Amino acid sequence: MAAFIGFLMFVGAFPLELWNESRAINQERALQEGEKSVISITAQDLTPENEGKLVHITGKATTKEQLQDQDFGIKVNALKLNRAVQMYQWTEDTSTTSHDKLGGGTETITEYRYDPAWSEALIDSNSFHHPSGHANPRSFEFGPLKQQADAVNLGKFSLESGIVNKIPVKPFRVDVDTHITTLPAARSHKLHLVDGHFYVGTNPSYPSVGDEKISFEFAPIGDYSVVAKQEQNRLVAYTASNGNSIELVQAGDMSAQEMFKVAERENAVITWMLRLVGVLLMFGGMVSMASPIRAIFGVIPFVGDLAGFSIVLFAFPISLTLSLITIAIGWIAFRPLVAFALFAFAMVLMFLSLKMRRTKQG
Repeated sequence: MAAFIGFLMFVGAFPLELWNESRAINQERALQEGEKSVISITAQDLTPENEGKLVHITGKATTKEQLQDQDFGIKVNALKLNRAVQMYQWTEDTSTTSHDKLGGGTETITEYRYDPAWSEALIDSNSFHHPSGHANPRSFEFGPLKQQADAVNLGKFSLESGIVNKIPVKPFRVDVDTHITTLPAARSHKLHLVDGHFYVGTNPSYPSVGDEKISFEFAPIGDYSVVAKQEQNRLVAYTASNGNSIELVQAGDMSAQEMFKVAERENAVITWMLRLVGVLLMFGGMVSMASPIRAIFGVIPFVGDLAGFSIVLFAFPISLTLSLITIAIGWIAFRPLVAFALFAFAMVLMFLSLKMRRTKQG
């Protein structure tokens, strides 16, 4: 079974890496196109000549709406209001040790440790190896919540919901006198306001399993910079020639060039994270596929560990080489020189890996 799962991991890494490179290239192309065509206007410059163009505007984003969290009686004039929830729950950690048995073979011992910790995700204690005495609640008393104003204006322009959704948020500290209208009476006996956040439980200093911490984020009324398409008096997503959308939002006064540089860095970060996932997926798949080999040699003392070590030494350079070749294939049409450099590096890596193996075998 481990070998079959490893095969699926290994094979699945290739389409993931190809898709990631295609996504990165298309996004880079769209951003380059947008940076060349964008024009900067003022928030009051509602001119018909800019209809359908990609515009950059900096101004004060406002709304008349009051966003409310009725569970906690919060009411605030803001562009966005988010509620985040963490629950104190049991967690299971496993540690596995293996040692050679007298007369051959390997014995594997797995130990389980249970500690409570704060988590935004619900942890299913029924899946624990020892669920007795480590039961978690089956649901949150309060779930996460996201709200945004329906009507947001930037000078004479209104922002479509997709752009409002991209407005960055920051921590929101609850003040009893300013933000809270009414506190639900049925729940107020176990609600505590601690350092601008709510605590649901008996004693915030000594949390119990099932207690919850409630924090908030919001996007206040203030200055924002937006790059989007002018559609009459609205700012909407701009579609580049390759079909990718451009809708950039940053807090404060930021030039169009700075906003595109930020977007390019974000695209690069996502690309490298997915590249790492692809390499690890391929590496883990190769190691899992080789598990039957290690099991065969594992009956001989010390040989099993040596086989496992050799598999790792072989799998990592191979998975890295194959990943580099796959990435290079994705860049051939867009940047041939980059693709050629990746191919060359992959070949050098493969040569050095084979040379090291021959040296060790010699």
